[in-house]
Order: sequence, then C-alpha cells, then structure tokens
Amino acid sequence: MPKLPSPEMITAISAVVVGVAALGVGIMQARIAYKQSQIMQESIRASVWPVLQAEQTAELRESGASIALSLKNAGVGPAMIYGVSLSQDGKPIGSLQEFAVLAPEILTMRNVTVSQSTVAGRILAAGDEISFAAASWTFEEPPAPETAALFNTSFAKLNSVRIEACYCSATQSCWLAASDDRKPPTEIESCEAGDYGEF
Repeated sequence: MPKLPSPEMITAISAVVVGVAALGVGIMQARIAYKQSQIMQESIRASVWPVLQAEQTAELRESGASIALSLKNAGVGPAMIYGVSLSQDGKPIGSLQEFAVLAPEILTMRNVTVSQSTVAGRILAAGDEISFAAASWTFEEPPAPETAALFNTSFAKLNSVRIEACYCSATQSCWLAASDDRKPPTEIESCEAGDYGEF
C-alpha cells in the first residue's frame, strides 16, 4: 500500500497551490486595472480633444469685398494655440507686411481696412473662431469688370497661402493643423520648438 503524504506535506502543497492561484488572480487583476486605466485616459483625452481648422475665405460683392485668414475649433475641448505660421510655395511669411506684398494692387487701395490679431497664447473654446488677418473693401458702386478681375486674381494669390497652426489640449496632447491638409491634424510631441511669425 503506497504511503500517504503527511499532513504537513499536504498543508505545504496546498499553500503553494493557493499562493500560485493568488498570484495568477493578482496578475489578472493588475492587467484589468491597467486596461481600465488606459480606457479611462483615452476617454478623458477624447472628451477634451480640440480640432483646429485653418482656412482662408474671400468674397467679392457689388458693395465690397473681404478676405480673412482664420482658425476654428471644430472639436469638443479648448485649444491652447502656441503659434501660427504662414508660407507660400515653401517661403515663410512672417508678418502682415510680407503678406500684403502678395497682392499690393488691392491691399494698398485707399478704401481698404486691414486688421491683424495675435493668436499665439490664446485659448480657443470649442466652436469658436478667430480671424488673425483680414482685409475688407467698401465700394460706392459695383466694381468695373477689370477691377473685379483684379480682385479675383489677387484673391487666388492670397488663398494659396498655407496656414499652419500648432496647438495643445488641456491634457497637453499637441497637434499641427494645416489649411492645405484635408486630413485630421497631425499629433506631435510638443509645440515649443515651432518657428512662428508675428501672428
């Protein structure tokens, strides 16, 4: 008849089995807690995700004309704007004066009103929009065909300007949005190293 293990041996084996089982349960609980933490972080991140849209708008009417470069927050959280840069064909445009050089025929007219707003350091709430460079003209009578053609040509030049905005969310996630990019903003590590103009 085989010898049965002693009570001490049974107790020791049972302790080992219980310990291994407890370790397995602990590891499983830790993995579940980690997953839940990840899901919660993603949920918080999504709930404050700003989506900046950079765009140009131009309009020619019988009573006047207008053009504006603007940023709109189409996301669900506030956007901290670190800076905006402009360029055309890869050449940086660092100031409103450099921007005006692109279409001096219309931007030096006597009936033009030009405005500029610095957006660096601004917080743009969800759904808000801000124009940081704009010009408007008032006509006493409908523009002549040659004047209308001049505006349309100049607007085409100004609309070819590329707007790039770097911004971050409340959770310090950062993105780069560009006016000529039809995809969602590109996520980046930080906006600190950006080379921005006076906008």
